[in-house]
Amino acid sequence: MVNRKPLSPSQIVKLQEMFGASLRKVNPFSDEAQDLIENHWDELEEELKAMCIMTINCVLEQKRGIIRHVKVNRARTPQQALDAIGCVQHINHEVVEDMPRGEGEEVDVHFFLVGHYKSDEDLEKECESRGLVPADPFSLAAVNEADLVFAREHPNCTHWKDKGDRWCYFACGGDGVRIYRRVASWSGSWWFAGVRKQVA
Repeated sequence: MVNRKPLSPSQIVKLQEMFGASLRKVNPFSDEAQDLIENHWDELEEELKAMCIMTINCVLEQKRGIIRHVKVNRARTPQQALDAIGCVQHINHEVVEDMPRGEGEEVDVHFFLVGHYKSDEDLEKECESRGLVPADPFSLAAVNEADLVFAREHPNCTHWKDKGDRWCYFACGGDGVRIYRRVASWSGSWWFAGVRKQVA
């Protein structure tokens, strides 16, 4: 069990001030909800505590990113790697067959939140700033195979250029797996996958 020091009085006051300031900016509660706050606090206390903890942990996760260590079966065909995830597939078969294989039997895949709309070129710069290169599709498939609910909570993606210098992408999210060529930008809700650069 992890030992954690209790919140200091100043930290509690800070949370109260921030929460109060946020609520004062809007009026989100009906008369019925306000009566619940006023007269039935015992029914709200545990829910609010859990919500506060979840929100803070979510922000921390976004700031520090996620790392998943996976074993990657690179002997599979590209289609076999996708089938192992067990999701609905929306794919361009030509792009699938040309997916880069990557290297290594075990890989640490780093995920960072895009945050707001970014182009593929922007994502290259984001990877570079973190000392990463985009994860190969086989590694990303291995992450989603190992944790079948990961993509529900963390829609994730990677990209690469094909022989014609066109961007291609692999995205795993709510409606399954998508592998196509793309020309659009990425929305802020995607977790982009990268791996550490190999030092020569």
